[in-house]
Amino acid sequence: MKQLILFLSPMLLIASPVWSQATSMDPRGNIVWSPVPNNPVPSINDQPTQIGPMSQQIKEHPKLAGRIQLLLPTGGHLQGTCSAFEALSDCVAALHASANVNIDFWRLNALMNSGPRAHWVSLKTAIRELGLPRSTAKAEAKKAKAQAKQDMKLSK
Repeated sequence: MKQLILFLSPMLLIASPVWSQATSMDPRGNIVWSPVPNNPVPSINDQPTQIGPMSQQIKEHPKLAGRIQLLLPTGGHLQGTCSAFEALSDCVAALHASANVNIDFWRLNALMNSGPRAHWVSLKTAIRELGLPRSTAKAEAKKAKAQAKQDMKLSK
């Protein structure tokens, strides 16, 4: 047994930098395999999403605040509510999902945007972690993304 440990010890030292680059931890502290270090969470569309300062994205969609006013948390305004998100469309999708399945938006926001970007989770995963079954979470995330895409399209 001692010989096996002595044999494996150098291998672990060599492999540990590779392992640390290829893994991250989710909000619950579980190790998550990531083939690419700091792999960003995809946006609500499979197409590239315009990423920039939130105020600039809001200026490009002047009618959006009026369209989603009822979805915003009490006393919230669009820029403050969406400040943690990189893409405005992701925030709008989270707002729709929150309203559709009656989940607290701030809990959903915390799961999706807490910690370094490598630890962020997708909308579907966040919904699932807040108690919905996997199939329901997938369907609700898809529905919310479609609603957000429609809002973004009509708000220019």
